[in-house]
Amino acid sequence: MTPRAAWLTTLTLITAMVTYVIALPGSELVLLLIPITVGVRYFAYQRTAPLAPQWVVAICTFVAVFYAAYRVLQEGPKIEVLAEFVAVLAVLKSLERWSPRDDLQMLLVAIFLVLASIISSSMLIVGFMLVLFVPLLCYTAMALQIEGALSFGIGDKYEPVVRDTFERAARRGTILGVFAAAFSLIFMISIIAFVLLPRGIGDNTISGFSRPVMGRATGFRNTVELGRGGLISDDPTIVMEVEIRDPRTDHSLGANGRVFHLRGTALNTYENGRWDRTPLERDFTSRQAGSRFNFTDFIGDQQNHAGEADLKQVIYLTPGASNGGILFTVWRPIRIDFAQHQPGTLVVDNDQRTASLEDSKSKLTNYEVLSRVGAVAMPELSARLTPPASFESETITSITENVLSGAGIETEYKERPVNADHLAAAEIERWLAETGGFAYTLDVESAAADEDPIEWFLTDSKLGHCEYFASAMAAMCRTVGINSRVVTGYLLGEYDPASERYIVRRSNAHAWVEVETYPGNWVTFDPTPNITGLHVPEAGKLRLLRKFMDAIDGFWLSSVVSYDESNQMKLLGLEHIGQVDPFQDRQLMTRGKRILRVVFVLLIAGLAGLFLYRWYRKPGPIRVGSIVLELPEAALDARRKLLAHWARLGRPRPHWAGLVAHAAHPSERELAEMLTSAAFGRRAWAASDSARASEILDTLSSVEADNEPVNKSENP
Repeated sequence: MTPRAAWLTTLTLITAMVTYVIALPGSELVLLLIPITVGVRYFAYQRTAPLAPQWVVAICTFVAVFYAAYRVLQEGPKIEVLAEFVAVLAVLKSLERWSPRDDLQMLLVAIFLVLASIISSSMLIVGFMLVLFVPLLCYTAMALQIEGALSFGIGDKYEPVVRDTFERAARRGTILGVFAAAFSLIFMISIIAFVLLPRGIGDNTISGFSRPVMGRATGFRNTVELGRGGLISDDPTIVMEVEIRDPRTDHSLGANGRVFHLRGTALNTYENGRWDRTPLERDFTSRQAGSRFNFTDFIGDQQNHAGEADLKQVIYLTPGASNGGILFTVWRPIRIDFAQHQPGTLVVDNDQRTASLEDSKSKLTNYEVLSRVGAVAMPELSARLTPPASFESETITSITENVLSGAGIETEYKERPVNADHLAAAEIERWLAETGGFAYTLDVESAAADEDPIEWFLTDSKLGHCEYFASAMAAMCRTVGINSRVVTGYLLGEYDPASERYIVRRSNAHAWVEVETYPGNWVTFDPTPNITGLHVPEAGKLRLLRKFMDAIDGFWLSSVVSYDESNQMKLLGLEHIGQVDPFQDRQLMTRGKRILRVVFVLLIAGLAGLFLYRWYRKPGPIRVGSIVLELPEAALDARRKLLAHWARLGRPRPHWAGLVAHAAHPSERELAEMLTSAAFGRRAWAASDSARASEILDTLSSVEADNEPVNKSENP
């Protein structure tokens, strides 16, 4: 019969795998391993022989190690590589002959998978799965401990009698009661540690192993890499909420069906299928973030100050909203205001009007942006001020010239009027989004290794996601002398009238194009087809349910995931410190942090002291594993004499062996079974048992006196 603890171990491992698949939607390998694990574990419990020969397991293990090493060399030491590797090892281990000690290894694999999940995702459902996993793990660990104590060294004949103790304890609720008490204590300690533990410990260590924000699931990233095939899954995790308001009246400008482009990074360099930023020869500013930053003016917008702003954004961030502290803004940003003084370094590209907050020890939760989105009057120019950027591709140049020529637009930039650049960009946008025969998909094939991904998209595939459409338009504009850049950020489309906020999810991550239609004047173009339909959800019967889940998700992110140093200070009534003057009361702030650390250290010391007391305390009653032998003194005396008998014969019982398993002589076995039944079975030790035990001990004494050999070969 398969022990209950073995099935609990399998359930715990499957729960961990499901949690990992939810946290990393692109982990198809672990998803495939879930039914395989269930099947392999089931058949392993039914057989006494291995499911596969040892040499097959060895070859599969070697292949798994080689594949994991190859992925590390190609992708770096990512947490998902190691997680998938240990999951494969768990399945390979199950192909061998099952033994109870294997279950402990499966629990370790389950713990690692869950740790990888919570490092990689802050989704509410991952937190829910963690709430299910932790008590299941604790109960399974207790069951394994009891199973080991009951089974270790006990013969097959008497195993049902010994196991009856566990069954009776389970029916009485004793085990469940002990588990509930222990788990409640651990839960309370965890809450105290969560509230008082100083924030930021281990951030630099863990962040190096966590997955990038956008991998095989949708999400923002500050570079664009083309050519990689495969399905990209939609990730509905909420990353921020945004209010769009009139800065003069403070009335909401948001509405269902009205979209805004919230830009994060502008990419101006393309090489080998990758768009990136060029840090050289750019107008960068690096300074202390403080509480406000004003962008410098640029050509064509000399009156660009707060009084000219026509759009205000109030942005409420959650962890994972950006990569590298990116500050999101609607084009053209004029000013950024932080809700609290920010001690980190603010790095600003004044030319491209992008900003990032770096080296900050406090997490940014919300900020405001003033932008000017209205048209800017431009003076007439007969020629461009500087030579435009170029894109070396005969294929793309030919395609672009055909598109513009068909619309009657001059293709040679030296001959084309400056004010015609906007018309040319609009025609390229229309061709990609409407008339060129292109379609949007998240399931993209891989381009050939020797072919440029943009050329492949324009000529062969014509299927791609927003990064392909934005890259194609930027390249096409450059081939005809129009400056352009790829912009990554989020598209605001899901509006909540009740809160007057846009709900922004990872799935709203987007890429588009900014074109310099006039020197210094950059205009947003979006060539992705059906952009509104992709990012504006339809109203349906499940809308209220989705809003309810979003509210719970928001509470999870703001109250648990985003719990930081400022929340600790607020809980202790110290939130006013440093709001007026960031340098005042620094001594009091340091003292508060020191108190938190002292409390945490005392908590750890108390737990360590309790552990040492339990470990080194004076021995109590006789135990078998973790089971206390509740026997009368006559039975305990018979047990001591039986052990002494074996010692005199030069055959002492090892600590790990059961009495029945160690017995060799029929009289020894009879007494061992009487003691085991009284200790673990239903019957109590009676006076007749004491009398019979005395007779058996007298018999064994005669055996010793006659020097009769007692050999294990007599064991039937």
